Amino acid sequence: KKEKTGPGPEGGAAADGGARDAAGETAPSGGPDGPPGDGTADDGDGTEEKRPRGGKHPRDDPATLPSRPDPSLPAGWVQRSVPRRSNPDRSDTLWFAPGGNRRFRSRAEARRYISKLDGCGGDEGRAHAEHVRAEREISARKREARSGGKGE
Repeated sequence: KKEKTGPGPEGGAAADGGARDAAGETAPSGGPDGPPGDGTADDGDGTEEKRPRGGKHPRDDPATLPSRPDPSLPAGWVQRSVPRRSNPDRSDTLWFAPGGNRRFRSRAEARRYISKLDGCGGDEGRAHAEHVRAEREISARKREARSGGKGE
């Protein structure tokens, strides 16, 4: 097991993996045997509580959020406002295919997927693979245009 080294008493990680407070004292972060960030929290009273993991944020399970049908897309397609993890006061609108098994960040992306789906005779797996490949090509062209045509 490797020991972590940190910047010292000014703050940051101590050599034993614990954080240092303003006085330079080592404070365990993560339990006696666990590394920092192992999902436990010490609130200073000598007890540790397990922090909730996975599935607790609405973004982890958008099906729990209210949805509204998108009239510009075929039946079954819905859009949902999903709060951001970094700032819950802001949200992103996402589009979901029928069944909720595919999500898209824009209506235009959803339409491109629908076009691929129609071209693949309804084979979702093949349509998804073609859609991902096409989206990567679009991103590469945008990157190329931003860099002014210079090689990377």
